[in-house]
Amino acid sequence: MCPFGTISSFSFSLLIISPLIYLLARFDRRWASAFLALASGLGLYKLATMYGEWGLPSQSFEIIPNVTISFTNSPIQWYFAFIGLGIMLTIFLFEISWLSKSRTPSAHIFFEAVILASLPGFFMAGDLMTLYIFFELMSWAAFFIVSQASEKSEKAARTFIAMNTTGAMALLYVLFLLYTRFSTLNIEELRTLLPSAGAGFNLIIFALFVFSGLIKAGSFPLHTWLRKTHGNAPDSFSAVLSGYLIKYGSFVVAVTTVIFPSLLLFSNAPHFMGLPLPNYILAVLGGVSIIVGTLMAIKQQDAKMLIAYSSVSHAGYIVMALAMVSSYSVAGGLLHVLVHALAAAGMFLSMAAVKYRTGTTNMSELGGLVDRMPVTFATYLISIISTAGIPPMVGFVSKWLIYQSTITGGFIFLSFAAFFGSIGSFLYVFRPLATVFFGQRPKRLENVREVPFIMQLPMIIISALTVIFGVLPSIALKPIAEAERYYGIKPVSFSFSEIRGALGSWNSVLVFFVFMLGFIMAAVIFYLARKSVRVGLLENYTAGEIPREIINSPELYHYAHNFYRPVERLYEHHPSLEDFYETALGENLKKFGVFLKTLFYNHRLDWYLYVSILTILFLWWLL
Repeated sequence: MCPFGTISSFSFSLLIISPLIYLLARFDRRWASAFLALASGLGLYKLATMYGEWGLPSQSFEIIPNVTISFTNSPIQWYFAFIGLGIMLTIFLFEISWLSKSRTPSAHIFFEAVILASLPGFFMAGDLMTLYIFFELMSWAAFFIVSQASEKSEKAARTFIAMNTTGAMALLYVLFLLYTRFSTLNIEELRTLLPSAGAGFNLIIFALFVFSGLIKAGSFPLHTWLRKTHGNAPDSFSAVLSGYLIKYGSFVVAVTTVIFPSLLLFSNAPHFMGLPLPNYILAVLGGVSIIVGTLMAIKQQDAKMLIAYSSVSHAGYIVMALAMVSSYSVAGGLLHVLVHALAAAGMFLSMAAVKYRTGTTNMSELGGLVDRMPVTFATYLISIISTAGIPPMVGFVSKWLIYQSTITGGFIFLSFAAFFGSIGSFLYVFRPLATVFFGQRPKRLENVREVPFIMQLPMIIISALTVIFGVLPSIALKPIAEAERYYGIKPVSFSFSEIRGALGSWNSVLVFFVFMLGFIMAAVIFYLARKSVRVGLLENYTAGEIPREIINSPELYHYAHNFYRPVERLYEHHPSLEDFYETALGENLKKFGVFLKTLFYNHRLDWYLYVSILTILFLWWLL
């Protein structure tokens, strides 16, 4: 029996003892991180014992008079919570050794404990007030972690909290509207009450939920916080942000479309391509997010920034799939939550390992690390194979299911976006592979070695799970089928090794053995063939002399420099939402704030204020 008891007491226990975890971190941060890894494992164990106990009466707790929080268990909630705790477990294991070299303050551990406590509280919420409380708790804890990383991260943290607070306000307004209308915030009760509310009211609820979810998920057009925040966060915490925290947004979208049955709520609304117009618009936004994230990832020079934009693209896959609310799309979208959680955690942890040994993630300053850091290389390789949707990894299965829904539904643009994202991902995931691990190794990295085993272990676990779920996707599809059945959606048909779709079937075990056979043949040819001669980074010459430019600026001759310049040139003058938000909106808001400050706080205008107050009081007295 888990000593935390119920999953609700797990959250409360961690919140209560988080100051003690901070004190432990002040003494030894490695022990504090090990304790959080143990806590994550205990939470996973408790969730495993709760599998199948769907729809039990929610547990309610009154935290202050007339304000209660409640927890419940449904398949989709269990699925998100289990993935989140699993990702957090691997990251805490990684940090046991990573923290020994990092300059991250002890408060980092404290706020990670708060985030871990908020995880089951958010995903297992029985009512929207509980969901909102833990939504805010997680956002502010993440803000403090990011803001403490470096001077550059302070601005990124402010952007993060500004965007997330805007989403939280939208969510809070939803609570006001629903409670005023129905006098309840219980999710299951609202699920049955909303169909009678009318299309106009439901459209407002849908729009506000979607607005909040897209911000948290980092999906277009509200993705602008994601690149800076992920790129400037502490290296291990970037894996938390991308692998787990943005899944809060995916869950809010799932609540909006699946748990609150949007197809039923908008059954009488105008339809387009067989979908209610609100659902179709949301699906299109997801498709645009795939394209934008792909194009922007191709342009990045820093590996962390590149992976951050890939998260924008993959958030688009999840949003698009959940918006279509069909058997294959929901299964594909929920499976892609797992795919991206594993892939993002694997890629970010591998880059964290690279920076741990080299001090940078700038691709122009790296190269040739494949034989120096083989486990890190293998982790990144397996993660990108999955995220690109290449068999036999699990990423292919989720995209295959999404393709089934877009093609059979006749969604031309959505099909194009899905295929464009897959093809484009070959470009951007190959860039770090070729420039960080392959290519020429700078002389300063000649003595680089692999990270300690305790940091390798979570990368090995993530890689193994990516392969296992790819070979046996039925393991992940089982709770997904439970979720579809629970919410009245026909579940995908599958067996131990085969998934049956509308356009054919997929035998994952057979494909795995075919790929393994091809891999073995390629490995034999590689080891028997004559090896190429390794050339150093600066082994270039002109008329027998090394050019002066190489000596002064060796990065110009690096394999990573202008890697995809011919492609980037095609859209280098594209409009930027980041610039729009920061200049057109941000600067004008700043000017308006300066105007208000001048109006009310300029000493020369004080007497206007006093005269106005006296005039109002005099008129009020006359009345």
